Amino acid sequence: MKYQLRQLAWEKNATINCIDKIFILKSVASNFDYADKSKTDHASYYDLNTIRLFHSINSLNIISKLTPDIVPFFQGNSYKMIYSKFIPRDFWDNKPEDIQGNFWGHRYFILNPHDKETSWNFPVLNEFYANFGIVGVIFGMFFLGFFTKLLLLKLWTKNSSNIEMLTSSVIIFNLFFLENNLSQILGKIINQFIFFNIFIFFLYLLIKLISKYFKSFSL
Repeated sequence: MKYQLRQLAWEKNATINCIDKIFILKSVASNFDYADKSKTDHASYYDLNTIRLFHSINSLNIISKLTPDIVPFFQGNSYKMIYSKFIPRDFWDNKPEDIQGNFWGHRYFILNPHDKETSWNFPVLNEFYANFGIVGVIFGMFFLGFFTKLLLLKLWTKNSSNIEMLTSSVIIFNLFFLENNLSQILGKIINQFIFFNIFIFFLYLLIKLISKYFKSFSL
């Protein structure tokens, strides 16, 4: 149902909200003909999903062929967006948007020059190569692994509560899906890390307050 859902949702993109999406999903699901082979086994759907599955390696083939002979190394400029991830958009009116998927799609001649909407996913490893070549891949992936290990040591403890275990899992999960560029992944990790720390701090204060009046209360 994914493509029918996308078509209906994107047609109303300007006015749609979360509640509208729920009703659209309900409508698509209730009217979807599961016995219709043209919908459930359509070859184009299979091809689209196959292309998506091998997107990372296919895009790396394109990047390695064009860089640096046709497209020069980007020299780390794609990582300049990372600093902005520390500041919420609510506090920064003109905070730059991270639309590197569209940028890289144009840089490597994948997207139509007039296409300003489509995002050509740019995996982390591919971004390392596009910036610094094979040296960037070696050192970049090493430091990313090192950062992942530090994050695991920071978030996982033997005495962690269920809430801490759950929030830690949400943060670490970002590092299991590296199909987006590095600034987007780190941006989600930074925002989630800050949010969950604030959330747990206030939850701790709330528990302390309740426990003061109800001695048997625990979470």
